[in-house]
Amino acid sequence: MKRFMVAILSFSFCLLFVCCKNTPAENAPTQLQGKNEAVYSAEFDPETDFDNSLGWTFSSGRNIIETADAFYLLPLSSYIYYGDKATGEYAPLCAKPECLHDEEEFNPSCNAFVGRLSLLSVNYYNGKLYYAKYTNPDYTLYRMDLDGSNHEAVLQLSCDHTKYGIMNACIHRGRVYSSGFKDIVENGEPKQLSSVVCWDMQTGEFKVIFEEKNEYGGRLPMMFFYGKYVYICIESLRGRNVTPGVKILRWDTENELLEPVFDAGEEGISGDLFSCWVVSEDEIYLTALFCGAEHSEFYRISDGKITETFSFTKNGCAFMLDGAVLINGDIEGTDQRWAQIMSFDGKMLFDSNIPLDVLNSTMPASCDYDDIAFTSVHGDPEAFYFLYDCSRSRAGDARWLVRYDISSGTPEAAVVIFATEK
Repeated sequence: MKRFMVAILSFSFCLLFVCCKNTPAENAPTQLQGKNEAVYSAEFDPETDFDNSLGWTFSSGRNIIETADAFYLLPLSSYIYYGDKATGEYAPLCAKPECLHDEEEFNPSCNAFVGRLSLLSVNYYNGKLYYAKYTNPDYTLYRMDLDGSNHEAVLQLSCDHTKYGIMNACIHRGRVYSSGFKDIVENGEPKQLSSVVCWDMQTGEFKVIFEEKNEYGGRLPMMFFYGKYVYICIESLRGRNVTPGVKILRWDTENELLEPVFDAGEEGISGDLFSCWVVSEDEIYLTALFCGAEHSEFYRISDGKITETFSFTKNGCAFMLDGAVLINGDIEGTDQRWAQIMSFDGKMLFDSNIPLDVLNSTMPASCDYDDIAFTSVHGDPEAFYFLYDCSRSRAGDARWLVRYDISSGTPEAAVVIFATEK
């Protein structure tokens, strides 16, 4: 059976509780400061803002960078790759003609090499690429030119590592944000601390935006970046067979205020690993990653109140796109997956199988379709991206970034980046 291998699953299944189905009651409106009618697309600045449609703020935070000419990705753990839009070619991001790139297991002289212990988050900011490399005891933020040259250390991401787990790095309007969770002991009792922290890129100032302790196990906060705000979606586990609490807060980066947006209250919401998409300050959509018979609803939040907009009809994994939600799953015994894309009001935009045979020409001999997993989905209703993984190949790990263009109604697949690592 094909597998879904989001890195966060390594801890989420250990913490997963069986939850009873529950429909949340309408909650009293919260007090938000300075609402306006601006929408996400109008607020977004590609030079300075984190791109939520190509980012993944769960766990490792592996995200795609798209510029006018190329795609960039840290597909595995050591080398940044680029995919040329004009030619369709892809390679490690290094222009040295004599370089062996990732043909060597450890090649620090290669411009694409960023180190074995780097975070998987690559960011674009004001014409440069940024990555975070572990430099004991902290991570250090580096930047480089788009051709892979001129690596330079910019900022040490220092914090109290006994409290804050640094699991990703997202750059947005002059700050580096990271969500994480950490095992702690308080009064002799084990707990987990979920947190969102940030560093100012100019001054290096460290700030804790959100932290929450939980005796039942931690959840990694999901972040969504919207203009001057950082939205935080967090679940609170409350015991076995108890529906988790779900709440959304937002950080006002200008006034440095953390404001409540929505709280499901004691009734909670059935589901596991929630994410949100913010269309405007008063139009937010919410879904669980894992959709099935016990939690299939897709929600809209406005003025602090939650309503169900539609229910998924299949069991699968749901991902927010820019303006829509994609749910997908295995078709056992085949080299295909099924996928549906629905607008936020429930209109079916796409319903078809998506082929994996695009991987054939690059698939390692020791890997077959039963070994193929996907780690994340990105994009919008006209083109979406699957990040596929094969970690059972004797030749080493392999990973593909595949783009599915569905503007014609039929999925047209193309490998944007393919990488292997010994």
